[in-house]
Amino acid sequence: MPTTKENQWLQIINEQQQSQLSIAEYCRQHGLNPQSFYARKSTLKFQGKLTQTESQFMQVATIRQQSVMPSIPLTLEVGDVKLHLTHDIDVNRLAAIVRAVQA
Repeated sequence: MPTTKENQWLQIINEQQQSQLSIAEYCRQHGLNPQSFYARKSTLKFQGKLTQTESQFMQVATIRQQSVMPSIPLTLEVGDVKLHLTHDIDVNRLAAIVRAVQA
C-alpha cells in the first residue's frame, strides 16, 4: 500500500500528465526538481505502483515535395564547342564531358 509520500508523488505525476505540459515545464511551474520527479516516477513504476501511460508522441507522415526550378539555359563554351546544359545535370557527367572535349 502506498505511503503518504508515495500518494503525493502519484498525485503530482498524474497532474503533470493531465496538464499536457512537459515534465521540465511542469516542474518549473511547480517548483519541483526535474531529476527528483524522474527518480520518483521511475521508482513508482518499478514498484508497480504507477501504471504505464500511453506515449504522448503522435505518428506523423512526411510528404516529400519536389521543388520546381525554372529551366534556365546554361551554355558552356570549351574551345570551339558549345554545350547547352540543363540545371539538373550531374556534376560527374559534366566533368566527364568537359574532359572529353578538352582532349
